[in-house]
Amino acid sequence: MHTVKQLGLLLIFVASSSLAQDLCPQSILDSSYMVSFEGRFVNRENSRSHIDIIWKHFTTSPDSFELTVDGTQSFLYVTTPDYRYIEILPQKIKRQMAYHHLKEFIASTPLRWDDLELLANGYYFCDNSISPKNTLFTTAFSQMWFSVTLDQPKQPTLVITHGAHGENREYQIHSWKNFNGALLPAVIEMRGPDYSGSLWIRSATHLSEKLLLDPILKNAKHHSKTSSILPLLGVGLDGEVKVPLILQMD
Repeated sequence: MHTVKQLGLLLIFVASSSLAQDLCPQSILDSSYMVSFEGRFVNRENSRSHIDIIWKHFTTSPDSFELTVDGTQSFLYVTTPDYRYIEILPQKIKRQMAYHHLKEFIASTPLRWDDLELLANGYYFCDNSISPKNTLFTTAFSQMWFSVTLDQPKQPTLVITHGAHGENREYQIHSWKNFNGALLPAVIEMRGPDYSGSLWIRSATHLSEKLLLDPILKNAKHHSKTSSILPLLGVGLDGEVKVPLILQMD
């Protein structure tokens, strides 16, 4: 019993120490861009899957991702620091995502919704004495990935994410390329415990702040004030109804 109590106190101390650290937003982009990329994978069922993604990143407004999976399923994913939701297309069914839903896979791909969260709203703890060269980042709010390790601080060629259930994912970056002023990893191989695949960027263009009037972003701001909790359905994003309670937005 004494040992259990000591362990509990240790966990509380570690948690409070982590929360005391400052948060450092880390984004691969430092200005507003629209990035188009795609991925091809062998998924957990040993089947092939494909995804097209258009990521609109804004420095002062919500990020959005337009996703098409296997040419048959389409989603719009909008995320802010306070909330996030998906819109299932073409029906335009909106569902707000709770934190635990971010661990789910995106349809038939091995990508998770939390991967998009880290791209859009990556928050990490600043102080990390274990890694004085800034090659180890401890995530602050990620639901899937607890830390990210780089082989070198600038233009890494190997990135490993460590996550829930002991899952590690490895990214081998084959090249970095300047896309209209944005230096991005152009070709990436991805490997997990029971899946693998490739990701590559097709284009990246600078976005004018005029696009802050984008109907998607105006809609997101409106719904941040009007969302409500309803005992309705949750969509597991493979087309099946799974979770009995989720936030719905009209």
